[in-house]
Amino acid sequence: MKKIITYVSLVSFLIYSFAGCSSSSQTQLPQDRKHAVEFISDHTFNYSKEEVYRATISALQKRNFLITLSDPVTGIVNGDYSSSKLLQEEEDAQSSGKSSFLTTCLTIVGIVLFIWLIALIFSSDSSSSDDNSSSNYDSDSKVYSYRYSNSIKLTSLSENQTEVSLQLIRMDLENGAVVNQAEVQNSLFNEAFFALMEKELTILKNR
Repeated sequence: MKKIITYVSLVSFLIYSFAGCSSSSQTQLPQDRKHAVEFISDHTFNYSKEEVYRATISALQKRNFLITLSDPVTGIVNGDYSSSKLLQEEEDAQSSGKSSFLTTCLTIVGIVLFIWLIALIFSSDSSSSDDNSSSNYDSDSKVYSYRYSNSIKLTSLSENQTEVSLQLIRMDLENGAVVNQAEVQNSLFNEAFFALMEKELTILKNR
């Protein structure tokens, strides 16, 4: 009797999941289009190169980046930031940019996990406990973290106009070793950083 109830519950769950999946894919697509924002990696400030240089240093420090290179003559400024978590702008972009495809995948994963849970009820406890202990040991032996490198180039367009180009690189670390490296094209981060620079320029001007 208990097995019959379990199978009925499983079938009901599958039907509900697929129905919800199809409806969510129809409503999610227009929202994804709204989140499509053109990536911008440069910005022009109506200040001299020297003023923008000082604002760049200040903005990096306020974002907890460690200055690794700064040359006011060439206009090159680099800063590094290390953390066990992603930058807040990356987390925000990932949470707001979920597509219908991702939603479908998560639903399927949930179904698979549910079936696996049912299978566990009828499997031997000893074998499952051994597998869990070994997998936990492997996962606990690895430490993951992130390192960001923010490379900024200042170009003087005129006496009171300076263009700033920004390139953010993220390195994925496993036990301190770099396992992946790629450019982060995150408009949220760039816009926030340029806004912070504008704020620092205003503060410097009013001193």
